[in-house]
Amino acid sequence: MDIEQQFYHSSTKQNGQSIEGALKAGLDQSQDVNEEEFDATWLFAVLRRRVLAMAGVAFALSVLAGGMIVSKSRNITLEYQGSFRLLVEPPTAQEVLARQFILAQGSNPDVQRASVQSHFLDYETQLRVLRSPLLMEPIVEKIKTRYPETNYYQLISKLKLEQSKYLVDGKQQGTKIIVVSYQDKDIDKIQYILEQISQSFVHYSLQQRLNSLQNSLTFIDEQIPSLQQRVDNLQDVMQQVRGDSNFINPSKNANTLEILAINIEEQRIQVDTQLAQAYALYNASQQQLIAGNPISVLAQDTKVNERLLLRIAENDANLAEALSHFRDDSAPVQILKSQQQELLNEARKIVEERVLPKIEIDIQKLEAQQAELLLSEHNLNQKIKDFALNTRRYNDIERELEIATEVLKEFLSKRKALEIDAAEQQAPWEIIHPPAIDLNAGGQPRSVTETKTKRELALAVVLSSLMGVAVGFLIEVLHTVFHSPDEVKNSTKLPLLSSIPFVKSLNKSGKKRIKILNKAQDLDGFTEWVQPEYSASFLEAFRSLYTNINLLNSKKRPIHSLVISSATVGEGKSTIALQLAQTAAAIGKRVLLVDADLRHPQLHVYLGLNNQRGLSDGVTDYLSLNEVIQQSTLEENLFFLSAGQFTPDPIKLLSSQKMQYLMGQFQGFFDLVIYDTPPLVGLADAHIVAAHADGLVLVVGLEKTDRLIVNQAVDELGISGATVLGVVTNHLKKGGSSKSSYLKRGYASQRMGLVSESHELR
Repeated sequence: MDIEQQFYHSSTKQNGQSIEGALKAGLDQSQDVNEEEFDATWLFAVLRRRVLAMAGVAFALSVLAGGMIVSKSRNITLEYQGSFRLLVEPPTAQEVLARQFILAQGSNPDVQRASVQSHFLDYETQLRVLRSPLLMEPIVEKIKTRYPETNYYQLISKLKLEQSKYLVDGKQQGTKIIVVSYQDKDIDKIQYILEQISQSFVHYSLQQRLNSLQNSLTFIDEQIPSLQQRVDNLQDVMQQVRGDSNFINPSKNANTLEILAINIEEQRIQVDTQLAQAYALYNASQQQLIAGNPISVLAQDTKVNERLLLRIAENDANLAEALSHFRDDSAPVQILKSQQQELLNEARKIVEERVLPKIEIDIQKLEAQQAELLLSEHNLNQKIKDFALNTRRYNDIERELEIATEVLKEFLSKRKALEIDAAEQQAPWEIIHPPAIDLNAGGQPRSVTETKTKRELALAVVLSSLMGVAVGFLIEVLHTVFHSPDEVKNSTKLPLLSSIPFVKSLNKSGKKRIKILNKAQDLDGFTEWVQPEYSASFLEAFRSLYTNINLLNSKKRPIHSLVISSATVGEGKSTIALQLAQTAAAIGKRVLLVDADLRHPQLHVYLGLNNQRGLSDGVTDYLSLNEVIQQSTLEENLFFLSAGQFTPDPIKLLSSQKMQYLMGQFQGFFDLVIYDTPPLVGLADAHIVAAHADGLVLVVGLEKTDRLIVNQAVDELGISGATVLGVVTNHLKKGGSSKSSYLKRGYASQRMGLVSESHELR
């Protein structure tokens, strides 16, 4: 059979652009939907995969925590609680306004800190003071008369003081009531201790109030003389600054200085411009004089040098006329040239003795004027700077005087308010709820140590369940492989072309092929064995893969050659390439399957063909296509090019010009060329072949391939410039795709030649 004569190129006319656009639009829409549902889908998938681990951890932790809670509940001693309440501030607005308190203490008082407050007390500080040994030790001494075993630390450990609070719009607001409670197993002891504490607190409040008022009055009386003296001093300093700096109207003085500065700056700019023009004129005149052209210098001032310029022009005219009638060495021409030279010497002398000295004098005048303006500008700027400093000092003194005056007024007002408050002799803290034991709904003392075993057990179960879920998710995070096609699609950002389901019956076939490959390395051919039966969903996955690739065709970039590769070994790329080629050949396409894996070739074992001559021989030995291409017995339109003899440098062979030439011939003779290559990561073979093919399909094995390795392969493909058409997921187990259940209904399993096994031999 003459393959070269029978191979022909046949193309099916399709509306490639419209199909490609529709496919891309569909992929974009599905991507938007998937991004919205990805989080929920991933969570449910993790829960489904790790449910046993989560349940085991939750059960173990629940049993352990439950045992500890039950054991602890059996050793609890019941205690009771009593309390009383103190009103420590006036409840009405009129009484609050009567309270004045000076908070500022120091040599530099700040009256803004001395104000009438809605809460007279700093409750956090007051509660700590009430619990301090200074107040509690006398109380402990009284309690010891009845309960000698009592001490300060024992009392404090069971005593609780807090500010009564309530909710306003969901936020806690403090009241003017302090709640004092005490716990113990002896009810009589609780009652006695609370009575002693309440009496001591009321007495403390009375003494504290009187001391506070007296201290405040003393402090204000000490501060008023110094405040008055400060006000007087600031007024004297302000008057002195106003006289020294003439600050009758600071704003008007500032405007005058600003206008004067602008005028000087404008004059300086004008002088600078004139000086630059004079320098330019002087330099230009010198250059013209050096160049032997003094006439152009004299022409700058025609009025002064008019006669000489006319004589030079007349001589030039005569010389031109003489040259038109006489020879250059004639007497008339020589006379005129001599006259011309004399005129030029005269012009040079005028420039050197009159023009240039005049320009130099102008430059000196302008430089002197410039220096004078710069000095004036400097002096004015210094004056403006001094004026700004004096103005700032004046404003600072004025502001300090206002503050000092306001402080003095506030202190005088506070002293008067404190004198009124001290004269009224208001009552101290008031007990609004006397000491009493807390009772339950039945009127019996309520225990504060009631067991909460059921609630604690429920909480332990909940926390254990959450911990189990967390452990499950931790296992999921540490196990960095892909579990579903959606994860592959979202991670690689590539279209999902198809998902190949897992077929358990392929395991035996894979082991058998490994044995044959190991025993038949040097044989010329192999006998085809009986293939296992495949489900409808398995076969339909390859039809779907071929259809999606075919839809990517366009008139501008048709797909006639494909590279099938994966990130690592063992992901099923070789057998997927074989089954895709068989699927395309079954529908009438002329397909060439090329085993471009020159390192570990094995497609010839799958097809039962020999590997005596192949791709490496065609490149190195210049064999014809008839000599290296074999026709498969599985499909009439399926042709196969094996890897050929072993080559020590496959990179050199694949990147050769002959290899590119053969790839072009393949596309011309066949409708579709499929290359099976080594893995992407760590090897350059697939990148070299993909660079000259129409596209690459990336195979990813589920529950097998590490995410980082796949992402690394995608990044390397982006660097190499290969066109990645999409990804194909392999080893999809039951329940992983909604299509599988649909395809299984009403379709029996069928046999279709050699197809891709779930477990790749590599």
